[in-house]
Amino acid sequence: MDRILTLLSKELQQHGAVIAAVLAFLAMIGGLLLLGTEVGPRTITMLEAHASFVRIFLPLFGMALGHRLVVREYASPTHIFLTSLPIHRWEVLLTKYLLGLALVGFTAGASLVVTGLVASLREPVTHGWLALVMVRTEVFAVALWSVLFALGLFGRWRFPLYLGLGLGLIFLGTSTDVALSRFWPFALVDETFVLERLAPPWGALAGTSALAAAFVALGFWLGAGREGRLLEGLSAPMSLRQKAGIALGFAFVLVILEVLDLERPPDAFVFESETVARHGRVSVLHGERDAAEAALLAATLDDDLSRAADLLGLEALGPVFVAPRADLGPSEVEHEPLDEDEPGVLVRAAWPHPGFETARFRAFTLARAIEKATEGRARHEPRVWVLVGLSHHLVSADAPPEWSRRAAWLARQRAPRFGSLRQRQRLEERFGAPAADAWAWTAFEALAAEADALSLRAFVRDVLGPPAWPPVEVIATRIEPVEARMADHTGVHADALEAAWRARLAPLEAGLERMRAEVEVERDGGLRGVRARAIGGDEETCVLLHAALGPFDLPLEREALDREEAPCGQLDERVVLGRYGPGDRVFVGVERAALGGWLRLHASRRTVR
Repeated sequence: MDRILTLLSKELQQHGAVIAAVLAFLAMIGGLLLLGTEVGPRTITMLEAHASFVRIFLPLFGMALGHRLVVREYASPTHIFLTSLPIHRWEVLLTKYLLGLALVGFTAGASLVVTGLVASLREPVTHGWLALVMVRTEVFAVALWSVLFALGLFGRWRFPLYLGLGLGLIFLGTSTDVALSRFWPFALVDETFVLERLAPPWGALAGTSALAAAFVALGFWLGAGREGRLLEGLSAPMSLRQKAGIALGFAFVLVILEVLDLERPPDAFVFESETVARHGRVSVLHGERDAAEAALLAATLDDDLSRAADLLGLEALGPVFVAPRADLGPSEVEHEPLDEDEPGVLVRAAWPHPGFETARFRAFTLARAIEKATEGRARHEPRVWVLVGLSHHLVSADAPPEWSRRAAWLARQRAPRFGSLRQRQRLEERFGAPAADAWAWTAFEALAAEADALSLRAFVRDVLGPPAWPPVEVIATRIEPVEARMADHTGVHADALEAAWRARLAPLEAGLERMRAEVEVERDGGLRGVRARAIGGDEETCVLLHAALGPFDLPLEREALDREEAPCGQLDERVVLGRYGPGDRVFVGVERAALGGWLRLHASRRTVR
């Protein structure tokens, strides 16, 4: 016992300063995790900061500690000196194992204690809950250190083992259906780690303890077996031939894993609910009383996809998944992006809704399906008006009269020029998506009236068809822009399109209500505020939109905007105070419910001074 205490004193003197510095750094990391968890929008409990610490930073600390206590010791002359003393090899190994175990266990336990104290200030935290998390934490810490202690004794082979183990786990987790969280020790720190309050995972605790015991036995066998000759052989430097062989072996394994990953088809998104109407490549999630309407919508969308694919010369479009979302407006549609390699398009809308604008929803869904099929090429801003115009054109038989009137309202604010079609993002931010869609649709309808069907199809396929090699595509777009392709295929030049477009919109401007809005950033009681006023339609519904902007002028998603709704005549009473300070960049807008949707009467980006 005295020899072990002496060895422990030696270890602390040799490594104490470095260990103290690492622990201080980990304390800072823990504080940052607490702060991030506190402000996180999806935080369930503050103990999630402890879970993140244990899953990410505790293994890194264990690896650093194993390198310091085990690897450096047996690769330095200190080990030779210790073997000359009347000390058993197992005593040296036991000292290092117990010291590392104490440090890893203390660090993990301290993380939980601090996090638990912080959590108790804002949520009910019971002693039983904390005790259960502590048991899971400490058993995981024991297994973690046992594994790293044993791997550290492999000497020159430890890095290939680390790398192979890491790559193997990554491959199993990302390229197979194996759920690592079901196996110990990962089962102890799975998604229920800090959420389960009552039931201990007895199976995972027993399995993890057995795993820890097995690696401890392996480590002591490596360190003390064969009178230390095995450990001395492993501690020798790796030869150049061995390094080259390992590098080639890992390169070969990486190539094989990449080939296997490419051959594995991506998981297809599916609705797991039984209340789904399916027709062709369309699935519509619905309530129990909406089965008939869902079946009709699925059949209609599937027909739209078939006609669009035929027009574009594509094999197929979709699949498309439709999910209801009751808090959206009747003319609002939301696109939920799936994984890049996951086939399909998921859209949400207020369906079924008494005022649901089915035609606009169909056009939006078509545009997203075409964008997905062309790998985003159709969404390129100079050609996006063709995408939007075509998708609305294909459903124009059911288009309400408000579509044309929205475009006529926008024509009062901005002359129908071809250049405005190339500025989709700016147009949508200033006047709103419904008006911007109507703008592109009326321009496309004017083109369709001037060109014959075959030339229009050739133009659409050229602009929105299957993507070419990206560098070639960029060069081709620079050399021959969309207006030049339009003139080549249809014979309609930009000025002729503008004339036909104006002639289509001019008769619709008569009788439209005058609507405008004003916005100012003011100072009130030491706080910065935003005040808006709408002119016209005092009894109609208006919305004040506002959002903090970052340092770059990126496109704004509608979901990122805060909405303050009020009658237009009372909109000047809606003052946003205290949310923005001097130097903040703010987006401010005013929308009014008119022409079957939301028209944006004002939009600007301002700096609060």
